[in-house]
Amino acid sequence: MHSDFAPEHVAAAEKAGLVIIGEATRDPYLYISHNGTTLIDSPIDQLKPLWKDGLVKYY
Repeated sequence: MHSDFAPEHVAAAEKAGLVIIGEATRDPYLYISHNGTTLIDSPIDQLKPLWKDGLVKYY
């Protein structure tokens, strides 16, 4: 698993109360699942405009 913590520091991070919820990769994809159900499975280039411009119509 690749996280924001070096493998030798994962146990210390968890002991400090942090919860590792995923891993960072170089893939330009966002994949999120919960209890075996896929919640998001999309390329970042499709998600970025939604994040960046999603509230424009409200301003």
